[in-house]
Amino acid sequence: NEKNILNANNFIKTKSFYATGVFSSQVEIDNSSIILDINTLRDFVGLSRYCSALDISIDKHDQKNIKHQLIVALGDKFVVKNRIEQRPFVNKMIRTEKLVVYIIFIFILLISMFSLFGTLVVLLMEKQNDIQVLSSLGFSLQRIQNIFLYVGVIVTMTGVLLGSFVGFLLCFLQYKFGWIKLGSEGGFFIESYPIKINFTDIILIQIIVFFLGFVTSYFVSRQKRFFPI
Repeated sequence: NEKNILNANNFIKTKSFYATGVFSSQVEIDNSSIILDINTLRDFVGLSRYCSALDISIDKHDQKNIKHQLIVALGDKFVVKNRIEQRPFVNKMIRTEKLVVYIIFIFILLISMFSLFGTLVVLLMEKQNDIQVLSSLGFSLQRIQNIFLYVGVIVTMTGVLLGSFVGFLLCFLQYKFGWIKLGSEGGFFIESYPIKINFTDIILIQIIVFFLGFVTSYFVSRQKRFFPI
């Protein structure tokens, strides 16, 4: 019968399996992948000693060393790639995102420093009479300058502590409740934007902001043209 010969179902092997669990990953993977025992799969496809790919879970600190050992042991017949090399587009996207975040952070710092600079200049202009009064009372120029330096440092410290608290609170709420979604429903195995709170980064940012704030305050407070003594 020609119809039976041309029927594609005659060339497709089918077998029923019992699902013991479900794992949600990315849509393209979920729609085209299942996890089977390798011996069961080999028996189904009729290849007893065949393996198209092999995933190895290792300690990330030994990644380069183990990769080199595998390349030497397997030779040119096999391609050895780590997780980043298997998805170069995702890795590039993450690196670009980090670069954009750093650029935004630099712009925020510059704006903050200019704001502090302007605040101290306006304060010095408004306090000209007070500066003359302090000079008349016997305050030295350096002592008066230090007063405005301390004001700049206090403003900087207040901004650092308040900003760190608000930033930590927002990150914690996102980590706990996941309010900001990734925007692609079902496209990722996580629904909300991932957050990792790194206290080393927080302390480093605080040190950088305080240092820049101190330098700005010191520079403004040492401008003698603001002190008509």
